Amino acid sequence: MTIFAEDLFSFLSTAGTAAGSRIYPNNMPQEGTMPAVKYFLVNDPPEYTQSGRSNLNHPRYQFECYADGNDGYLDAVKLAQEVIAEIELYKGMMGQATVHVGFREENMRDNYDPELNRHWVLFDMTIWHSK
Repeated sequence: MTIFAEDLFSFLSTAGTAAGSRIYPNNMPQEGTMPAVKYFLVNDPPEYTQSGRSNLNHPRYQFECYADGNDGYLDAVKLAQEVIAEIELYKGMMGQATVHVGFREENMRDNYDPELNRHWVLFDMTIWHSK
């Protein structure tokens, strides 16, 4: 049995974004090759029905899309748009999980690290799924 974190990692690693297989759950190497995506679980509240725990889950993940170089900002924004396009409103199998829909939460935010000349764009997504 796989856990959803494995399903999401596999899905993103093969999605065909500019990051390719440079997908990092929770921790990204500081000197890693760019562009890259880092993500982590923000929360995963349980769902209940009158008869107990539901099989429906809706974890919320924060994604950070990184790029560096002269066009780093635009590359980070494009990568964020690619990741959003893969997950937002997605319905179907993601590994062993049946995804019912993905939603982008809140507004996108961006940031810059002048020491690394690295840009990144942050956003949250909630992915409703069942196993």
